[in-house]
Amino acid sequence: RVTAPTLIVFTRDGVAGPILNLRVARLGDIGSRGFSLVASVAFGLATLSACAVPPLLASIGFGGAAARISSSLRRAALHSESAMALSRRIGAIRRHTFLMLDGGGHHPHMAQGGAVAEVIARWACGTAAAKGKGQ
Repeated sequence: RVTAPTLIVFTRDGVAGPILNLRVARLGDIGSRGFSLVASVAFGLATLSACAVPPLLASIGFGGAAARISSSLRRAALHSESAMALSRRIGAIRRHTFLMLDGGGHHPHMAQGGAVAEVIARWACGTAAAKGKGQ
């Protein structure tokens, strides 16, 4: 487990964007057991459906639809599997702070270097101030 204060930066248009949209604030922190459980169930259902539904559709004459549905279900399984893995990793970080940027893609530190540096500096100053107060 990581005990040092950790800043985790996500972007709405980055690779984790679809995963973070699952969060919906009601599931709690992405590192929580609730989020991990929901992601696990979604992964299981999507994987099972990707295996079972297309052959069933093909057997009753909907081969084209079966291929499209199979592709969509495989993508859903990949997203939920990524959400599970991300939740486990973040769950291992005891003191984390999330920062969501509107843009910057997969590499916000390169696409918006100045903006990312500013938020890191603000976070670091706040962390140092809290440590100085005994927290």
